[in-house]
Amino acid sequence: MQTQIHHSTQNLKPMPIPFLEHKHEHELLSISEAARFLGIGRNNITDLINSKKIPIVKLPGYSRAKIHLIDLISLIEDNKFIHS
Repeated sequence: MQTQIHHSTQNLKPMPIPFLEHKHEHELLSISEAARFLGIGRNNITDLINSKKIPIVKLPGYSRAKIHLIDLISLIEDNKFIHS
C-alpha cells in the first residue's frame, strides 16, 4: 500500500539567512557574501560579473569589489520561470 503525502505551500516561509538578517536591500556585500546568498561559488559570481550580469561597486580607496544586495535580488527575479 502506497501512502500519498500532500504538501501545502501556504505555510512555507523562506529560510532565514543568518548573515542577512540585519541587512538592508541597499547594503553592499562582499563577493563571498554574494556567493553565499545565491548558493553558488565565488568563481561563479566572478563569471556573472565578467559577463556583466551583476554590476559591482568600487569605492575610492578600497580595492575590493562590492555588490548591492538589491542587484542580486533583481538577478533572481529576472531569472525566475516555471519549469514545465
